Amino acid sequence: MKNPRAQLLDQLNAYALAYPLEAATAHRFIDFASEHEDAFLRSCLSGHVTGSAFIVDPTMTRTLLVHHRKLD
Repeated sequence: MKNPRAQLLDQLNAYALAYPLEAATAHRFIDFASEHEDAFLRSCLSGHVTGSAFIVDPTMTRTLLVHHRKLD
């Protein structure tokens, strides 16, 4: 099984190929994850990789928004 960072890099590269208009953004993440072995840890001072999701009610009329206090 690949390590999480290698999996992320594979997925980002595939995303960049599938969505060429967003490739520049994907490559910024690729560069960051490639340069930081601790890219998933909060101790990485320049930032860290996290997951995000939209939570939407079944009627698709309400969403949950969580404010990131540190990044405002």
